Amino acid sequence: MLNEKRLKTKDAGFGVGELTALIGFLFIIAAVLVFFVDPIERARKHRDDRLDGDAQVVLAALSEFYVSAGRAPWALSVSPKEAFPALSWKSLKQVDVGICADEDCTQAGALVTSGKLPESFLTHESVSGRSGTIYIGKGQGGSASPTYTCFVPESRFYRARSGQLFRINIDQEFPKSGVLGSCPTTVSFVEEDVCYKCVYR
Repeated sequence: MLNEKRLKTKDAGFGVGELTALIGFLFIIAAVLVFFVDPIERARKHRDDRLDGDAQVVLAALSEFYVSAGRAPWALSVSPKEAFPALSWKSLKQVDVGICADEDCTQAGALVTSGKLPESFLTHESVSGRSGTIYIGKGQGGSASPTYTCFVPESRFYRARSGQLFRINIDQEFPKSGVLGSCPTTVSFVEEDVCYKCVYR
């Protein structure tokens, strides 16, 4: 009789433990599903993916243009010291960058006319700024100094990639040190308190 009671107690305890584990597992599955099914987060990540892709394409085009033309689109000379000068932060639409030849971006700039970027790039949202703006900047040091393309991410996925986030001020010149400030862990991404996702080469 006593053994039967002990057996029932053990069975009951195992059942509760199993149920607790099952509830925990279902909670994890639900959290994952909410993250991936969340339409707002999905849309934000899609937007960030697009901007990140465009940022990398522009850097590759700049590199190819420099190899073939011997200078950056914003350089005034092909002399070794002036062929790849520093560039204060500019949006992709600005004439200096070389995508657009005029302020309204109705004419193609050097990166497009040289075939380094397709003409369709003129109407990309990353150039027009309709859905996020990419900024480009470069420090002193010629071709040895990396060029950065940056944007403010909206998705939790990109905002969590702290190693690729930087604190920059697009209203100021590119840092003379050529080094961008790291993003603080306390960043809120509210109004001016933002960090930028940057790619560089």
